[in-house]
Formats: sequence, C-alpha cells, structure tokens
Amino acid sequence: MIGEVIGNLNQVLDTVNTHSDQLGGLITTLQQFVTGSPRTANLSATRFPL
Repeated sequence: MIGEVIGNLNQVLDTVNTHSDQLGGLITTLQQFVTGSPRTANLSATRFPL
C-alpha cells in the first residue's frame, strides 16, 4: 500500500516538474489577479472585511 502511494506521488511530482514553467505562470497570473496589476482587475479591492 505504501509503495503504491509513493509511486502515485512520484507520478504527480514528475508531471508537475515537467510542466513547472506553465505552473509558475499560472501561479503568477493568479497572484496578479488577486492582488491587482495593471493588466487585471484588483480582486482584493472588492472584498468586504469580515
């Protein structure tokens, strides 16, 4: 069972590693969307405090 979990984890990590540039771009774009940038709307500015 543990060997299977480790094997699956290795497959996931290999896939992430293969697409690391794309993943990095996605994370950057999401961060800019949430925090605001010249090209995106500032999502954080539209939040209401809890």
